[in-house]
Parts: sequence; C-alpha cells; structure tokens
Amino acid sequence: MKKLLLVDDEPTNLNLLREILHEHYQLLFAISGRDALNAATKHLPDLILLDVAMPGMDGYEVCRQLHQNAATRSIPILFVTALEGEQWPRLSEHPGAVDVLAKPVERTTVLAHVMTLCPPQ
Repeated sequence: MKKLLLVDDEPTNLNLLREILHEHYQLLFAISGRDALNAATKHLPDLILLDVAMPGMDGYEVCRQLHQNAATRSIPILFVTALEGEQWPRLSEHPGAVDVLAKPVERTTVLAHVMTLCPPQ
C-alpha cells in the first residue's frame, strides 16, 4: 500500500484528510514543519500533502528543505491551503510541488488529485 504523509497544524484538517484517504493509502501524520521533515526522511512517503500556512516553519520552507535533500527530493508535494488571490502558491517557485488544493477540501477533489498523483496499488 502506498504511503502518504499528511502535514497540517490543525487536527481537524488532518482528521478530514484521514477520513477521505484511509481506505486507499497508508497514512503518516505530522503537525509541524520539523515533524514533516523528520517523517519524510524516515518513511519516504510516495506523496506529501502539505499545509502552506503553519506556525514556525511554513510549508514553503518544508518544501524547500525536502527538495534540497537527495533522499526526499523526488517525493511529490501537494500543497493544501486556504490562501487566495495573490497569496496562492505558484508551483514554479517551489520545486517539488506538483499541485495545489484549496481548503476547505472536498472529498471527490482530494481523491481525484491524490489518485492522479499517486495511484493506489
């Protein structure tokens, strides 16, 4: 079963993503940027769903550090964000990021994006 790393500082968001994805993937969780880096390095997930706006280390910095690490560089990152307009993540500015989902997430949209990027076995 393929592994996903879900990263968000809000437990409610992690629970929602867990409910949507648990039947199709092995799920790993992180509630901070530092936890995300440690989990990604230790478990080498097939895809990372990464919150952009987190206290301390934001998702952009996590993405940058993952891309600089040879062990995690090839893991695709799906940003999940409530940012809008001018703040919306520009994928070209964040190597490793392959797509963006808007919060609040919706079940069919999450499944479509995740299964396209990381088809379950």
